[in-house]
Amino acid sequence: MNFQQTFNLAMQRHQAGQFAEAESLYRQLVANNPSHADSLHLLGMTCAQTGRLDQAVQYISRAIALAPGEGHFHDTLGLTLVMAGRAQDGIASYRRAIALRPDLVQAHCNLGGALASQGQLDDAIAAFERGLATEPNHAESHYSLANVLKDRNRLQEAIRHYERAVQLRPTWPDALNNLGSALKLAGHLEPAADCFSRAIALNPNYAQALGNLGVTLAERRQIKKALELLRRAVELAPESWELQNNLANALIESDDYEQAIAILQRVLALRSDYAEAQANLGNAFFRQGNLEQAALEYQRAINLRPESAHFLNNYSATLREMKRLDEAQAVCRLALAIAPDFAEAHNNLGNVFVSQANLDDAENSYRQSMALKPGFLEPKLNLGSVFYARGDWDDAIKLFGEILAQDPDNAQAHWNMAVILLTRGDFDRGWPEYEWRWRVRDLRQRIPVTSPKWTGENLAGKTILLHGEQGFGDTLQFIRYIPLVQQSGGKIVLWCQPELISLLRQIPGIDPIVSTSELPPPHHVNCALLSLPAVLHTTPETIPCTVPYLSADPKRFEYWREKLAGESRKKIGIVWAGRPRHPNDRNRSLFLSELDEFLRVPNLAFYSLQIGPARDQLRDSPVAIVDWTHELADFSDTAALLANLDLVIAVDTAIVHLAGAMARPVWTLLPRIPDWRWMLDRDDSPWYPTMRLFRQPVIGDWRTPISQVAAELKAFSA
Repeated sequence: MNFQQTFNLAMQRHQAGQFAEAESLYRQLVANNPSHADSLHLLGMTCAQTGRLDQAVQYISRAIALAPGEGHFHDTLGLTLVMAGRAQDGIASYRRAIALRPDLVQAHCNLGGALASQGQLDDAIAAFERGLATEPNHAESHYSLANVLKDRNRLQEAIRHYERAVQLRPTWPDALNNLGSALKLAGHLEPAADCFSRAIALNPNYAQALGNLGVTLAERRQIKKALELLRRAVELAPESWELQNNLANALIESDDYEQAIAILQRVLALRSDYAEAQANLGNAFFRQGNLEQAALEYQRAINLRPESAHFLNNYSATLREMKRLDEAQAVCRLALAIAPDFAEAHNNLGNVFVSQANLDDAENSYRQSMALKPGFLEPKLNLGSVFYARGDWDDAIKLFGEILAQDPDNAQAHWNMAVILLTRGDFDRGWPEYEWRWRVRDLRQRIPVTSPKWTGENLAGKTILLHGEQGFGDTLQFIRYIPLVQQSGGKIVLWCQPELISLLRQIPGIDPIVSTSELPPPHHVNCALLSLPAVLHTTPETIPCTVPYLSADPKRFEYWREKLAGESRKKIGIVWAGRPRHPNDRNRSLFLSELDEFLRVPNLAFYSLQIGPARDQLRDSPVAIVDWTHELADFSDTAALLANLDLVIAVDTAIVHLAGAMARPVWTLLPRIPDWRWMLDRDDSPWYPTMRLFRQPVIGDWRTPISQVAAELKAFSA
């Protein structure tokens, strides 16, 4: 076999990936002809492809010494030098290649990649564009240019170049995956999901595309499928911290906080500098309601990446929930100093202003957010809430209507519309909108019920499952509908919180009552308690308001009567805070110290009905308050104590519903923006005849209603 035949065979082996055989043949050629530049060049390439970069540089350099005018030799040397970690030397070689061969598009492409790796993104873009000017159909240049444009947040340009790369090479999974990523960043979730799916069809074990599709489906609320894809991706690439982080994100969206926290803590134990995982750990604790821990995790993330406006914004939102409003505003302003066009941070600053009762500045922040990101609906929703808080209900309804015209399935807009309509007493339009609550994040149904929903038809011969869905107070308020459901015939099964079972057993016609800690028993149809007003077409005039419909157990009542027998003063039960995890808790709850004015009214005995973390505030109270809550095992115990009190004064918690259902005198302290059931501009409630309402005149002003309560208590004590 002559020299040329050997050379041709070596190249065939090389192109087939048979590097050892090719290298052996190249070495024979070089031994026979040490000045054959092509053999030296290709020998260097085989060394580079098998990881022996120093040898590769030596052989390619020898080839260049023999043929200094061969531009593609300089290009190969540049690629080898970059692989060896000598980026600047590699860039210089690429530039020599281009000087010799300006039409060598691969050299332009390689130069752009090297510049991008050094953070010289504008120079990299220019290199790719020069290459494409010489060869417009070079798929790799379109792809690499798109990668840099995406990093520069020039998403529409990136999408255009990714699409061209895919047109030129339709079976390129990486190009499809990255096109999907750019589309997703631009907010085009459906075409993004299609790109990821096409990439997976080409490579079913493509972990990154599986993970990206999972993240996209999670954003589209297809959580079950998202988790399946992300778990598969993590199985394929268990070393990928990013995929584990994304899996944790999807678990957070599915409300599986414990598993998400476990994954993130495991990732951080192995890679403590992973700022995104640290921030997501903060997200998990935030959503779990553990605000102190969330704040700590966000601070750690910020320490790792102090320039991250996103981390600062999340930390600000946590501080706002903790009522550390001045700090929240300062941190949010710092985020905006770093990223002035950060629409989400403008929206969050608006939320802080609302919490500070500064509605004008809140409106300005929301409008800035809307202008920066017109497709971002959250500030529009929040601006509608500002209008609602001001009493500009028509403007609020108009704004929510605009949102629904843009996004007819926007559950939050439907929900907000329901809140306004019900607050205004427009029950006919409000109840249908209220059914959208099942699709709102914080309210969506987590009840394993697959039976048909009851729509009011006759129930003769059937069993209906009635179930709670939100808080204790909601169950206590809407259990009043049981007699009306009984009129439709059939058997009623109640599925409710275990803390309420003992109390609700007194209601006739329910058999059985089952704890939500158990699976619901067999039944034909179901209905949520809060859907009963819609099914039964309740209007403000037809609210079933006969009280009492709940009462205390006689034996437990007698226990508390004897325990309180020695107290001759009027006995007042108080509650000043709700559950911290309640979405409106920062508006409805107070600190015990804020009640000081009415707690000092003489000739009254105060009894704490407060549970939860706020109970600890009793330790610092200068006023004597009796606390026997350690004896209250469930609501039946609470009802027995409450029945022996002369009055209950409380913020909007389950206690006011229990007192109202028992026809006990109850004074309810309400924020300026109350829950819809309390309506507006009235000091009574159509739901509870024995209730009086004391309202904030403006957001954050608790002093006024507390002073009113103090004045009324002086008369009450006399």
